[in-house]
Amino acid sequence: MAGRTSIVQPVAQARQMPKEGFLPRAPLRLDPELYEKLCNQVLQRDGWRCQACGATSNLEIHHKEFRSQSGHDSEANLITLCATCHTGVHHG
Repeated sequence: MAGRTSIVQPVAQARQMPKEGFLPRAPLRLDPELYEKLCNQVLQRDGWRCQACGATSNLEIHHKEFRSQSGHDSEANLITLCATCHTGVHHG
């Protein structure tokens, strides 16, 4: 699980970084069809592997900066995780 820590820890730290001096922004939300295409692009970019543990099944797309915290639907904000690692990011 050492690989998982290297991906999950920076994500957790980034969520806690202060956003002082930045104006609030409306998150970019794609319509479902475009979002599905973007998710497929991210899966291809990440080699159809969980970027934390390397698993190739039960893959999900994770927002590094959560949508609930104004995270965009953008390739730069998305990463491929397996269901287990994705759950670990959200529930520790």
